[in-house]
Amino acid sequence: MFAVAAIAGGSFYGAEDANASKMTADVKQADKMKIHRSKETNEKIEKAWKSAKETFTFDDRGWTQYDYADRSHFTATMSEQEKSSFYEALLSAMSEHQKVGDMMPVLLVNSDKTKAVILFKRDEGKGASVKIELTLAEGTTKSDKAPKVWKVDSVEEK
Repeated sequence: MFAVAAIAGGSFYGAEDANASKMTADVKQADKMKIHRSKETNEKIEKAWKSAKETFTFDDRGWTQYDYADRSHFTATMSEQEKSSFYEALLSAMSEHQKVGDMMPVLLVNSDKTKAVILFKRDEGKGASVKIELTLAEGTTKSDKAPKVWKVDSVEEK
């Protein structure tokens, strides 16, 4: 009924083969992962996202929500350098904190695209909630071409 696939160095409950090599800048609405999963899987994932938001009393007003599998929708407009920095921070955090049986995370991005929050539930939605915060730190020069570097700001589990 549910498939598990390796994503970011581990496995998530509810992940199905989404042709990960297809991540390009011209992401189409029809390429959203949600349409490739069963209704039951999507409902379970969305329930886990809601529960994780409630656990951390996360107010998502003013934030854009992405399915973790659709994170390329967020990174599509980034420069190659910023995209690389974002994925390095994201994959580093997920490699360290993700466990088999974790639900598919939700990626929330603030309106000025300087902060990203990853929320997910452990143990197929029955366990603790995890919150990983990433922030964008502008480079030290005042040029528009200054490097944009993402870093893991905090990790919390409760």
